[in-house]
Amino acid sequence: MMLYPSPAVSYVNVRINLNSASQINTELVDINGRIIKNFATKWLVSGKNEFTLDVNDINHGLYFIRISGNNFTNVQKIMIR
Repeated sequence: MMLYPSPAVSYVNVRINLNSASQINTELVDINGRIIKNFATKWLVSGKNEFTLDVNDINHGLYFIRISGNNFTNVQKIMIR
């Protein structure tokens, strides 16, 4: 999984490669593990996928993007300004 730009200002692009098609859940989590924002559930195809997350309403700070799907969870940190 790749997140950019970093630091993010109003949006985060997510690039992820999946071994098989999967319905995914995407969450923004703070450093204490609290879910700050749940993004819409998406259906992604096998292979390369890219989508954008709106973080315009999020306070500045260090967060984690957690993406969960069929038998996988990916977590990566992102700075929001």
